[in-house]
Amino acid sequence: MMGRTMLTYLFLIWCYYLTLIKAYDIKVASECATENVLDDPGRNFDFVPQHLDEIFCDSGKTVTSDWYVSPDWKGPGWYRIGGQAGTRMPEVAPGAFHCGTDAPGWLNGTHPTQVNERVSGEVCFQMYVISTCLYSHQIEIINCGEYFVYNLPETLACNSRFCAI
Repeated sequence: MMGRTMLTYLFLIWCYYLTLIKAYDIKVASECATENVLDDPGRNFDFVPQHLDEIFCDSGKTVTSDWYVSPDWKGPGWYRIGGQAGTRMPEVAPGAFHCGTDAPGWLNGTHPTQVNERVSGEVCFQMYVISTCLYSHQIEIINCGEYFVYNLPETLACNSRFCAI
């Protein structure tokens, strides 16, 4: 009887070992390797600009010289969020004038929960007290395990910026 128990035990250890090997051999989507990082501290959910030179946008369409393109914005493409900006897009409206802009963009939905899961999402832009979703963009989001990546377009106007938390 002892021999059979020992074989069962060894079999379970072998299965556990194979599970660990498989778990660490997870291949993530190629988009996860993006070098574009939204890391400007003013992009954070809690940041409220006090001066005009602290207001930025994620668009090359500046209307006046009073508007500045975000220092971490490189145009449309895949981005991850990091540094002092935060780790992800907020799933609630941050409030007007937060995130270093007039119209902060937030994820109107939820992030994917499984590694390599890819979902479509809606980013709403909150404009003053008029609306928490005055206009929106459709984006793609991928769960890369320890972070998310977002396929972001330019914002419609240069008083809008993607927010982070």
